[in-house]
Amino acid sequence: MPPLESHGGHQEAQEVLDTLLLRQGRDITDPLWLLTQTDNLVDIRSTLVGWLRKAIIAHHQCSITTLEHAINLLDRFLFKTGFLAGRVREMELAAVATFSLAAKMEEVYVPSLGDELQAGAPWQRFRPAAIELMEWAVLKTLTWRLACVTASDLVQPMLEASPAFCSQAGSLPAAAAAAGPLGAAAARGLAESTGDGSLERRERLGARVRKKAFGLLLASVTDPALTQYKASEVAAASLALAVDSICPESLACSIQASLLARYPEAATCLHVLLPHVTLRRAPATAAIGRLGTGMAALPASPAAADTEVESSGDSPAAKRYCRAVSPTSVLEL
Repeated sequence: MPPLESHGGHQEAQEVLDTLLLRQGRDITDPLWLLTQTDNLVDIRSTLVGWLRKAIIAHHQCSITTLEHAINLLDRFLFKTGFLAGRVREMELAAVATFSLAAKMEEVYVPSLGDELQAGAPWQRFRPAAIELMEWAVLKTLTWRLACVTASDLVQPMLEASPAFCSQAGSLPAAAAAAGPLGAAAARGLAESTGDGSLERRERLGARVRKKAFGLLLASVTDPALTQYKASEVAAASLALAVDSICPESLACSIQASLLARYPEAATCLHVLLPHVTLRRAPATAAIGRLGTGMAALPASPAAADTEVESSGDSPAAKRYCRAVSPTSVLEL
């Protein structure tokens, strides 16, 4: 989706966001389904997701949307089949098959079945015929409902629906007035962050925020605790942290307040994201803390220059198979 360039574009972004929110639903009826499984099954799932991250992002250089789509398909399949009764070899095959299906849905180039698709897998390779059979099993189990809304799908519409990121300076006051005091504060914060309020600078700021949010999603994707949240709640939490580390405090505080007001569960999702990252600027202690979310004690570094995100909390099982992924290089601004 290209950046939207008018007040009409702001309204269009809101319409796109509303449509995606209606479609996100919840295919897994029990949000705690994974957290109630045995530690062994949770570790196996973390290992599979770790390999998906390594194969999709590091080896094939696919998008984070493809990664989240593959994880969504894998989780739904494991939920509906009862973790395949604990048969590890079949779960590994399911991870390969869901990667193949997600790539067919999201990518222009799709890796061929066999060694190319299974690059870096820590298990014995599966034959293409076996992968095809598992793809059919996934399709049948999910009743061909492969489409899903992921957190990465929602990041850009959420950002562009914010009055602070309206592209035309002339339309900003009207959008801010419509949003009330929070919108007005966002407009003032935008002026602080962009100097003369130029379209080009606002677009650069938006691009940095999106890149940071995607990095936060990538760094925490193996955490099983994220499965209890909707895609919109994860997206809102990642955006709240992203704007906090990039935007001026007044702008960040305004955007965070509006996000957490619309998606209350995002406040608890922040607690899940934080152990996976270190924000190298005195972060949300001021902005998020004032919102009364209990986030006052956040990890911070004395270095107060530009912000970076580092991975610091993947599960041991995921780390064993994800060393090829360097979160610092992926998340670097």
